[in-house]
Amino acid sequence: MKTLSGAQTTALQDDTVNLALFYTLNLSPTPVRIWTGTGDITISSNTYNGAGEFVNVQEILETVQSTATTQYFTLNGIPTTYLNTALDDNNYIGKTVNLQLGFFDSVGALIGNLLTIYIGVADTMSISFGPETSNITLSAVNGRVLWDRNNLSRYTSAEQQRLYAGDLGFEFVTSSIQQEVKWG
Repeated sequence: MKTLSGAQTTALQDDTVNLALFYTLNLSPTPVRIWTGTGDITISSNTYNGAGEFVNVQEILETVQSTATTQYFTLNGIPTTYLNTALDDNNYIGKTVNLQLGFFDSVGALIGNLLTIYIGVADTMSISFGPETSNITLSAVNGRVLWDRNNLSRYTSAEQQRLYAGDLGFEFVTSSIQQEVKWG
C-alpha cells in the first residue's frame, strides 16, 4: 500500500500537479539514476540525470494476488557512445530497480519525499541500434517471478569455484558420496 503525505494529497487537489518519475538501477559501484525532467536534480544526496521525454515506462500493474509481473523501462534516443554499460550483461542482471514518483510545487520544489511505486530486479535488456542513437528496453521482474524459476546451482566443487574462486569447501563432495559409512 502506498501512502501519500498530507502535502502530496493537498497538491493532488490543485488545478495543476507537477509530477516526475525517478528511476534507479543499482549498479555497482555507481547506481544509474535518471528522472523524467531536464537537467540534473539532487534529492536526499542522490543526483538524478534528466532524461526528459526520452524515458518511457509501461503501465504498472498491481494485483491483490501474489502474481508474477514484469515491468518494462525504455530509454529512447541514447547516443551510441553511451552503450557500454548496457552491453555489459554481468553489470545489470539481478540488480535492484526502483521507480519512484515525485510531486513538485509551482516553483519546482519537491513536496514531501519520493513515493516508491515499483521495486524489482533487472532481468533482461534489449537494444535496438541506430546510426546515431539507440533504444534500450530493460525488463525488471518482481520477487514472485524469481520464486517460479529453477535454481540451477549445484553443490559441486566446480560450481563453488565458479562462484568463489579458490574456495575448496566442496572439494571432497564427489568422493564422499561414494564412501560407505558404518553406524554403530
